Amino acid sequence: MSVKDENIMKQCHLLKGHSEHRTNEWKEQEVLRSCVQALEGRCSRRSEVSHQQKMAVKQFVAKIEVMLLNELSGFVERKNEPDRRLISRLNRELINIDAKDERPSIYHVPSPSRPAWKTWTLSDSDPNKMQKVLDLTSNIMRIPKTSSSIDDISEIKHSADWDARYITHVICENIGITPFVVHDSSRSDITEEHRRRGCSVDSSMSSRFVRDTPYVSSFREKSIPIEDGRFGSVSSSSLNAYEKLSTNVSSLPPLSDYTSHPSSILSSSITPTPREADEDEAAQREEIYCFGKSYLTRPICVEAFSTASKPNRLAITDSCGGVYITSANGEIEQHILIKNSSASSICVDEKNELLYVSVMQSKGRSIHVFDIALDCKKVEVISCPKDPKIEMSRTRWITVGPRGHLFMTSGDNIKSALWTYIRSKKAWKLLKESKKSRYQYLNVAEDQAEYKAVVLLTCDAANNRLLLFVVDHSMSLINEYDLSKTYRLQEHIHSPASAIVDKNGNLLILDYANGKLWILLSGVKGVRRLKQVPLPEIVKPQEALGICTKNDILYMALFNRREILCCKYLADGVFRPMVTSSPIQQRRSTSLPRN
Repeated sequence: MSVKDENIMKQCHLLKGHSEHRTNEWKEQEVLRSCVQALEGRCSRRSEVSHQQKMAVKQFVAKIEVMLLNELSGFVERKNEPDRRLISRLNRELINIDAKDERPSIYHVPSPSRPAWKTWTLSDSDPNKMQKVLDLTSNIMRIPKTSSSIDDISEIKHSADWDARYITHVICENIGITPFVVHDSSRSDITEEHRRRGCSVDSSMSSRFVRDTPYVSSFREKSIPIEDGRFGSVSSSSLNAYEKLSTNVSSLPPLSDYTSHPSSILSSSITPTPREADEDEAAQREEIYCFGKSYLTRPICVEAFSTASKPNRLAITDSCGGVYITSANGEIEQHILIKNSSASSICVDEKNELLYVSVMQSKGRSIHVFDIALDCKKVEVISCPKDPKIEMSRTRWITVGPRGHLFMTSGDNIKSALWTYIRSKKAWKLLKESKKSRYQYLNVAEDQAEYKAVVLLTCDAANNRLLLFVVDHSMSLINEYDLSKTYRLQEHIHSPASAIVDKNGNLLILDYANGKLWILLSGVKGVRRLKQVPLPEIVKPQEALGICTKNDILYMALFNRREILCCKYLADGVFRPMVTSSPIQQRRSTSLPRN
């Protein structure tokens, strides 16, 4: 067999699919055309895959853009946080001074008619004088002079120093593309080629998918930082694909050594021997854990709920990251990113499967409503009332009644208010207005169905009070109680930040000033005893806010630590007293966080 015949046989074998009904020999032109068609098919397939990858690159760059802009917003918030706290403390002190001083103010600083940074320029024009003012203020307020945490945060580089080409190479390597590097020897040829095509030289080296009108985040919004193993995400699907918590939380161990009866706790505390104390402390350490460090930035509120579509879940509001729906162990199941906003208070209507989130935006406050059964799809936005006028920076705390009625409260030391939302009229109804008070946090204390009423619980943080409001089914306020006087709570609690009633009727109160948690036990024959709930040392003063309970577990939002604390405070519904008692050191809180 000749060489030509062997080549023809190879060609027939390669083109077998085209040869089963062919009797004539293949010509060289036909083989070449078949090769051209095969190459065109392969190039076309690559072009189709490339088109899909271009769409993915656009989405990828958009996500990076959102993350970078939100990181910038979060950077500014971290810079401003110490100053904001000091401003809040000074404003509250000025209010107290003005209330005591009957004489008119001698000098009044007017509000700026233009941006504040153009009016008050002392920090830039004379930094030494600015420091003297701060030192003088510290002496007046008796604030200890400590090094500010602002110095630990480095400044952002100027935009002229940003290296887009280097970042492009890093991203290319991350997604598996080998970057094309232009050497100096061929730079002129590449330049001439691009000029013939009508485009600039640098356009080929940078991303072609940068949006003309980039998305700009709000003053408080911040996505999830990339460092420390955290992934920023815009959708819940990407979170489910990439988010893997590093810690596996084991189930809570049973308390087999605890045999106390509720009556014994109400009567007197048990004083264990040192050996029993060590065992109890070890057991308590095993029943305490935290989660959320890898994705939370500033948790404000946590709510335990259970619906038909999402049983035994937690809803966590992150002031800079939206809302997270997690399991009881903190594993993310869904991330609701509310753009251009700061999320704070949250509540769940379990019967109707609705999630309510209190949101602050640059244009004002509103309540966003999500349908849990429809994968937390946003179904409504309810604007918050503007009458009476309360400082917008103060959180609008919300809760939902047993029959689906939405209640809201807020206050700013000058004025406080309690509202309810009338769905038939799509309007808010003012139930209570109070002066020189600051209503904070809101929860349903009791459902009095036989009296056709619901009892709401809130804290008056300005006057150290716990208040009960009784609202009937016609949405009218029929009574009000001050629990602080009834149970003499002011002797122990100096700055209530949040308070709830658990399923056993126990009242839990968080003291913001010292980070202590108190429980007013629901005893027999109406007798209640106030006890302190043991908490780990990580709970510091002025860094915890939202609390909730599920069965015997307590959940607490630690916004400074960026974590949710979980601890078992009951054993089969029975409160466990503290193992060791230490002297109570109370101090007035400097400021409550604004969200």
